[in-house]
Amino acid sequence: MNSVKLDKQVLKNLVSLGKKRHEAKDISFRNHSKHGRFRKYKGDSDVTIYDLTVTKRHIPHIAGVIGEFAYGKLIGEDVDRKIYSVRDDGVDFKNGAEVKTSTFYTGSFGQTELKIPKREYIERSPSLYVLARLNSKLLLKSPNEMIVDILGQISNNKFDSLKQEKQYIEGGPINYVVKQSDLDPVKVVEKPWFFDLWN
Repeated sequence: MNSVKLDKQVLKNLVSLGKKRHEAKDISFRNHSKHGRFRKYKGDSDVTIYDLTVTKRHIPHIAGVIGEFAYGKLIGEDVDRKIYSVRDDGVDFKNGAEVKTSTFYTGSFGQTELKIPKREYIERSPSLYVLARLNSKLLLKSPNEMIVDILGQISNNKFDSLKQEKQYIEGGPINYVVKQSDLDPVKVVEKPWFFDLWN
C-alpha cells in the first residue's frame, strides 16, 4: 500500500474537477445506476466542500478524481482534465489503468474490495485496475490535507481469474469483486516537475 498526502489547494482543485465531471453527465445517469434498477440517491441535499456547493450525488465523481490524482502522483502522470459527456473506455492512464476509488474501509471479506459492475467489466477494456481509498466523511469537512491510500493494482487477467460475483443490494448491479489482499503493489516512479505546481 502507498499513501499519498494531498493538501487543501490540490483537493479544492480536484473537487472542482469532479463536480464538472459529474455535471457533464446526462441527468438520468447522475441519479440512476446504469447497472441496476434502483435510485442511487433519495435526497438531494447540498453540501459544501472547499466553498463549492455540491450534492451527495457528486461525491463518487469527486472521490474518483482524487483517487486518480493520487495514483498519478505515484506513476508520474497527471489526471485527464477533459470533461466528457459520455464515459470513455474506462482507461484513465497511458499504462491502461482504470482507477477505482472506494470510501469503504472494510467489506464482506473484512478488507476493502475492488468492485467492478459486471456490465462495465464486459463493456470496457482496461489492462489494469487500481484500487484507491479515501475517507469521504473527512472530505466533507474540507480538511487542510488528506491521505489517499493506493491499495494496489491487479491486471485484467488476474482479476478475471480471481473475481467473485456479488450483489450488494436487491435490484442493484451484479459486481465482480476481488479482495485488497489479491492486489499487487504499485510500481512507483520518480515524480515529474508538474506535480510541484499542484503541491
